[in-house]
Amino acid sequence: MIYSFYIYTRNGSCLYQEKWNVPGGKSVTYSDPEEEKRLLFGLLFSLKEFVGKIAPTTATQASADPFGAAEPAAGAGTVPEGMQRYQTNSYTCHQYETPSGLRFVMMTDNQAGDMTPTLKYIYSQIYVETVASNPLSDTKSGKPISSQLFRSQLTQYLESQPCYREEALENANYFRCGGSESRLVLPASLDEVTEWLIEEGV
Repeated sequence: MIYSFYIYTRNGSCLYQEKWNVPGGKSVTYSDPEEEKRLLFGLLFSLKEFVGKIAPTTATQASADPFGAAEPAAGAGTVPEGMQRYQTNSYTCHQYETPSGLRFVMMTDNQAGDMTPTLKYIYSQIYVETVASNPLSDTKSGKPISSQLFRSQLTQYLESQPCYREEALENANYFRCGGSESRLVLPASLDEVTEWLIEEGV
């Protein structure tokens, strides 16, 4: 099930927020909506820093020549995408970060599976077409998206997804980093995850 969706700028301004009330579903809420937006962005920013510290060195980095630029090692992949999602015992937070620093974030239940393709589609086929290409939009200043066309196309697309209401197979608790999966059980609430990061020194 899909619970909520957010779009953040590189600086942390929330351009868009949408929540869906699913009967009988678990929700991820906070007493102050504005504080919830700030806390979620701060959490994702801190997790990105944490993942950057613990991520293994790529083949390209390992073969770098200190006296000059090195040729990419054979079979070396592209630059890792960073943290793509984290999971607690009650929800999963998915993230797709664009090259320009926009963050597309989605909260789902733990049976939704990998939502990265969904977030990439929302960015390239819905956001770019209805917001970025609209000369009247002013997202660079951090103002929230007011396009009804964007909202209607987003809602229509998400409602067509199997995981919008139906449950799929359950996955183990983990966060995903640069295409590889690392097992990590996180606390259930945003507050508890933030406290965990502080304890880890992030």
